[in-house]
Amino acid sequence: MNLGTTRIITIILVIVILGGTPLIAGQMEVLTGPNRDNTNADVSIEQLVPDPDFSGSPSVVTNGSSGEFSSNYHSSTGLGDRNFVNLTFDHIANTSLDFKAAEDETYPDCNDFIYTYQEVEWVSNEFPLDAKVSVEFVSTHTGNFTQYAYDDYVELNCWIIDSSQSWTKVGTAIGFNWNDLQTWNFDFDFLEIRNLFDGMIDDGGGQDDPSDTIRVVLGISPRLHFYGSGEDGPWSYLNGSMTLQMFSLRFEIATGESEFEYDTYSPVGFGFWGGAHGVWSPDMAISDDNSVYAVGQMSDYEASISRHCLVKFDALGSLVWSRTLDRMIGNAVAVRGDDIYTVGRGGAGYDVALVKWNSAGTKIWNTTIDLGGNDYGLELAICADGSVIIVGDRIRGNQTSGYSSDAFILKTDSEGDLVWQTIHENVGIGYYEVFVDSDNRIFALNMNYAGITEWDQDGNFVESIYHDIVHTLTMTDDHFFVSQSLYQHGYFNITKITKEGIVVWTTSVVKQYGDLWADYLQADGITVSSEGSVYVIAKIFRFDLQWVLFKFDSTGLQEWNQSILSIQWRNLYSGIFGEIDLEMGKNNLLYVGGHWIPAEEVPTAIAVAVFNPEDAPVPLIIPLWLLVGGGAIAVIVVITIIFKLKRR
Repeated sequence: MNLGTTRIITIILVIVILGGTPLIAGQMEVLTGPNRDNTNADVSIEQLVPDPDFSGSPSVVTNGSSGEFSSNYHSSTGLGDRNFVNLTFDHIANTSLDFKAAEDETYPDCNDFIYTYQEVEWVSNEFPLDAKVSVEFVSTHTGNFTQYAYDDYVELNCWIIDSSQSWTKVGTAIGFNWNDLQTWNFDFDFLEIRNLFDGMIDDGGGQDDPSDTIRVVLGISPRLHFYGSGEDGPWSYLNGSMTLQMFSLRFEIATGESEFEYDTYSPVGFGFWGGAHGVWSPDMAISDDNSVYAVGQMSDYEASISRHCLVKFDALGSLVWSRTLDRMIGNAVAVRGDDIYTVGRGGAGYDVALVKWNSAGTKIWNTTIDLGGNDYGLELAICADGSVIIVGDRIRGNQTSGYSSDAFILKTDSEGDLVWQTIHENVGIGYYEVFVDSDNRIFALNMNYAGITEWDQDGNFVESIYHDIVHTLTMTDDHFFVSQSLYQHGYFNITKITKEGIVVWTTSVVKQYGDLWADYLQADGITVSSEGSVYVIAKIFRFDLQWVLFKFDSTGLQEWNQSILSIQWRNLYSGIFGEIDLEMGKNNLLYVGGHWIPAEEVPTAIAVAVFNPEDAPVPLIIPLWLLVGGGAIAVIVVITIIFKLKRR
C-alpha cells in the first residue's frame, strides 16, 4: 500500500470517527445525567494537617470547671495497632454543667467541653476551590448513654479557629454507630470558603488576620437538650460516659481551575423593589393575566419592626405597585381570579396572619389566628368556594425548658374565620407546602412527619401519598413533581408521582469533577409546562456559586441546562423551604423570584426575572439511528476502497 493510499484511508477514518460523535450545543456536557461522566485534570487535592495519623500526642484543650472531661493518647505498638487520641465525657448524675441559655450556631451549647486541634498554615493568596475536614473514629458509651433514647445527648463538633480567634463551625455529628469504625466528612460550601479564608487573603488593602495560621478543631460537648428543663433535666439523673477514639484527622483542600463554563441565559424581563432596608422574598404567584405577586418581609432596624410586603409586577417584570403592613412578615402568596391572599406571622402574640387583597393592591381584610405558640403560616392554597387552607409551624417552649416544633394544617372560610385546625406535636418541622386540586382534594407536605399527605375538606386525614424526603414540590391535575437535594453526595433527583403515590419516573443530575469530588447541587424551585416539560432551578455552590435552569421532557430526559442568575441573588431561607421560586405563567414564560442585592453594601430587594424557554439554546444531538447507519455505511465504503486498492 503506497503513501497516497494511506492518506486516503486516514482521511476517511477521521470522517467516520467525527461523523459518529454527537454534536451537543451549549454546555450539556457540564451538568451530567446519571449515565454521563466528565473529568477535570486541573483540580487537585492537598492534605494540610501536619500529623493526620497522630504519630505524636496532639494538643488537647479542656474548657470549663466540671472536671468531667479527660483525654489520653495511645501510640502504636506495631503491626495492626494504630495511634489514636481519646476524648471522654464521663458524667455523674447531678454534676453541674455550664449550659448556655440557647443554642449557638458557632460555639458548643455547653461551656464545658473538650477538643483537640492541629495547626495549618495557608500560604497562598488565593481562595481554594473547596475544603473538607475528615475524621476517622470509634465511639464507645457506658451507663445510661448506651441506651438508644440518650445516644444523642453528646455531639461531635468540627470548628476552624483563625488567628483572629474567630470560631467557624464546620459541622456537627450526633447519633453515632457505637463501636464501629466510622469516617465523617465535614464539607465547606462556597460561602464558607470565602468566610474562612477571606482574612488570610490580601486583596490590595492588606491582610485582615494577624497570620496565615488556622486551627482545625474536633471536640465533644453535651447538647442543650441534655440540660432539658433545668433542675430536673437529664443531666440531673443520668450516669454514663462517651469516648471518642480518633485515629485520623485530615484537612483537604481542592486547588486549581474548575474549567466548567456556562452559556448565560438572559432574561426577557427583570424588575425589583426595595428601599433603605433589607427585603426578603420567599414566595411568588402568577395570576391568569400573568401578573406577578411577590410576598416578603422588610426589616426596619431603626424602628425595630418587621413589615409585611406585597409587590406586583407585570408580565415582563416591570413594577406595578407595592404595599407594606407593619409588625407582620409575609411567607406565602396565592392568587385566585382577582383575589390575592398572603400568609405569614403577625399580631402581638406571634400568630398566623392572613391578609386578603385585590389586584389593585387594596387590602380587603386581615386577621390573625392564635394556635397557642409562636405560629408561622408558611404556605396557603385557595379552594373553589374561596375558603383558604393554611399550613405551617408552631413553636412552643422557652430557653429554659427547651423548644418543640409542631406541624399544623387549618382551614378558614372566605372571610378569614377559622373553620377547623389539626396540629401534630413534636414532629420537628411544620407543614410547608399545600395544594388544592380541581376536585378540592387537599395535599400537604411535611418532610419529617409524613411526606405528602391527603386531607378532606373537613380536616380529616385521608392517607399518606408519598413518604420520603421531599425538598420542593409542585402539582398538576394528575401528578406531583418533587425534588430531593442530596447535595452532600453531589446530585439531586426529580421524581414524577401519581396522586396515588406511584412513581412514574425518577431522574438524577450530577456535576462530577473526575474521580475527585462532585459539586453541590440543590434544587430550589420546580414547575411544569402545559405540555409536560419540567423546569428546575438549582443552586451550585461547592467550587462556584450560581443558579442553573434545567429542562426535562415529559419522560424525565434532560434536554438542556443554562446558567441564569448572578451571585447577587440570595435568600433568607435555606434548605427545605427552597431558595429561589420558579413558576410557569399562562403565557409559557418562566418566572424566577427571590431577593437580590442590587450592588455592594445595598440592602436586598424583592426581584423577579422572566425567561422565555424558547430562547434557550437547544442541544443538537445526532439521532442514534443516523449515527449507527452512517457509521456502518462509512465502514463499508472504507472496506470497499481498501479491497479495490489491493486488487490493483
